[in-house]
Amino acid sequence: MITHNIKKIGGLIIGATLFLGATVSAQSFNDVPTSSKYYNAIETLANAKIVKGYDDGTFKPAQSVNRVEALKMILNAAQIATTTSTGDFSDVAADTWFAPFVYTAKARGMVSGDGTTGTFKPARTVIKAEFLKMALLGFNHNVSKHNEKTNVAADVSNGAWYVPYLSYARVLLVIEPDNNNKLYPEKTLSRGECAEILYQLIILKQGGNTQKYLKLTESELLNVILKLSEDNVSAARGHVNSSVTYSELALKSNPNEGIVKAAHEIALGMQNLVTAYEYGINGEAENLVIFANKAKEKAGIAYSYSTSTQPIGKKIKEYANALLEQATSN
Repeated sequence: MITHNIKKIGGLIIGATLFLGATVSAQSFNDVPTSSKYYNAIETLANAKIVKGYDDGTFKPAQSVNRVEALKMILNAAQIATTTSTGDFSDVAADTWFAPFVYTAKARGMVSGDGTTGTFKPARTVIKAEFLKMALLGFNHNVSKHNEKTNVAADVSNGAWYVPYLSYARVLLVIEPDNNNKLYPEKTLSRGECAEILYQLIILKQGGNTQKYLKLTESELLNVILKLSEDNVSAARGHVNSSVTYSELALKSNPNEGIVKAAHEIALGMQNLVTAYEYGINGEAENLVIFANKAKEKAGIAYSYSTSTQPIGKKIKEYANALLEQATSN
């Protein structure tokens, strides 16, 4: 039997982004250098006047965010105008600065508050699950297909109220688990973390269906690599076929965009790689060679459409070469 020797790849592998927001050309805040992982998100949101910094020239990306601050960021990012300042939260008086944000969100079904006490708790630090719920609903995402999802992450209990929001956000790569497959739904969020989530949702909004399908393609490819690293080729086959389907939908939505064509070629390349591995398991070296070479060819075509596919294309070629080497040595 021929094995694959594939290791898991962390992080994004395609960089499938059609929308980059406002032009990011200079550092706006003295505490958000270009090396910051939140730089693009914060600069884009600041340039679009969704967020702003402090008088001392800082943004304070590590500072925690309370529930009303989070809600204001979300409404601004989703371009939702406030419409009402009255409602039924006992701890949100109509004359407070944040009342219009809270009650507009309440009217839109984005927040419901504490059902036991009838309060909103505006000063409490927002947690990740709450922020995702408010943000996804604010951007009009329908998460209903994820209501019954199970095994979303190692620290997401089946049946928890936040399952659909974390599941949906994970599939579309708005959030990603750590190396222990944890999403930390009750983690309090910082200004930088909130900006990053909103940035990803803006990308999806501006890219429309094309961006959605690119994100789904990328998510499925990550799953392919994970399953191959676990020697679960049957599961890898299911994920790779889904990646091809999603990339085809992206291509149908936007057939002339380079990154879209590149993502489709990468999906086809990975599909050929999985096929080569299947032939290796069955001891069919001749077919393995054919499909391993097809995988390398597709990776090269992808690069000609978009250089952002170089990391995953390089990996496909490495894996294919490893299979070819094993085929000739057996």
